[in-house]
Amino acid sequence: MVLPAAVDSGSAQQSLGVGVDTFRALRELEVREIGPEDYELLSRLHAKANARTLTAPEVEKLAPAYGLCADQSDACLVCMSAMRKGERARRLPCSGQHIFHAGCIAEWLIHSSRCCPADREDITLS
Repeated sequence: MVLPAAVDSGSAQQSLGVGVDTFRALRELEVREIGPEDYELLSRLHAKANARTLTAPEVEKLAPAYGLCADQSDACLVCMSAMRKGERARRLPCSGQHIFHAGCIAEWLIHSSRCCPADREDITLS
């Protein structure tokens, strides 16, 4: 990853979502080898990148659970199992209105991503 020039450092720092010290450390990594001493810095970046998830109340607000009235022809794209009558499901507010098992998609949105696994659309922007 090549960071923007120093002229744009303020906006680059904001877009990366890191503090000034972390941004400066990243700039230094552009001109030297990465070593074991950089582990903590890289861990902070990884944690920040994975922070784009939802809380359980946010999941419930954006995609409330409901009971399926009939078997769905599609499988839940998280667990790949068929959707059956009576199971709890959630319909995401993405443009595709994809349906998943309620527990599967809640787990996905809370621990993995706030994007629909079917079309990668950020459901918080819908």
